[in-house]
Amino acid sequence: MRLAVYSILLFIALAPVSTKADRLRLAVASNFKPAMNVLIPEFEVRAGHELSVSYSSTGKHFAQIVNGAPFDLFLAADAERPAHLEAKGLAVAGSRATYAVGRIVLWSPARGLFEDGRSALNRADFRFLAIANPRIAPYGRAAEQVLERIGVWQALQPRIVRGESIGQAFAHVMFAPATQNWVSSLAPSWRVCRKQSVARFGMCLRTCTIR
Repeated sequence: MRLAVYSILLFIALAPVSTKADRLRLAVASNFKPAMNVLIPEFEVRAGHELSVSYSSTGKHFAQIVNGAPFDLFLAADAERPAHLEAKGLAVAGSRATYAVGRIVLWSPARGLFEDGRSALNRADFRFLAIANPRIAPYGRAAEQVLERIGVWQALQPRIVRGESIGQAFAHVMFAPATQNWVSSLAPSWRVCRKQSVARFGMCLRTCTIR
């Protein structure tokens, strides 16, 4: 099955950055929060800058920047919105760059619930399916594309619960009562513990060159 391919890009907003120790304001896609928790302390020690980070969906950050939010750096989960901001003159020209590759997985906190993602979605022996909102979250859009190509998007509509970001969709599943039998269609692979039930689609939905 051939899927649409996207890039995950790093994008520097237009706000000037001082060479002295300063507080830098970052807008970061929710899916990258665990990685940022590791990177921030090391960056602050090495660079001498403090980081103030806002985590949300890429779509929400895009709207905030268009409306004048004073971010210095935008780590988005797609290529489209950073390109729009650069085209609008709201970013430093030529500052976009790839910073990561993202994958999505079908998963559940319940061990051994499934092995094959396509079969599990076709069986639909779960109560709810949590995804990020496709209108504002790239991982939500990717989940919608996968479900459409598998042929279950319409059939699963009554069971789909949309979070404002991938972080919220993940929380719906992670912290729901076990009796509700949630699974998530698009938790980034680094969020999934080896002890949990994971079915990789074996496809990189956001393939790109690491720079």
